[in-house]
Amino acid sequence: MSTPNIKVKSLFLICSFAAIPVICNAADSSNSPAPKKPIADWTCADFLALQNNFKPYAVGYAAAYSQSGKLEDQDFDVDGVDTITPYVITVCEQDKKASFWSKVKEKADQLGTDVKKAM
Repeated sequence: MSTPNIKVKSLFLICSFAAIPVICNAADSSNSPAPKKPIADWTCADFLALQNNFKPYAVGYAAAYSQSGKLEDQDFDVDGVDTITPYVITVCEQDKKASFWSKVKEKADQLGTDVKKAM
């Protein structure tokens, strides 16, 4: 019964990762240029400069990948990203020099299985 749910999560995960280059290129044509560095090196200011509709994709990518860029977990919870994104926006607005990646990881660890689910 959970097979469709897994397929939806997998599809979202694939689309999220495919969207990262789009985030960078789309931001070039907008008022907010995307950072020209790996996402693990982004500051909160870099993250906040993204268009709002791209922020959940950046959060999902940061949550699923290690700092070295290796996939940590293929199981992905869309609701977890919806929970983490507003939190990251709030804490990043308070400290724009902080590490975006570490803020995402801190919240993901705090929530436990909301972003990464053991199946």
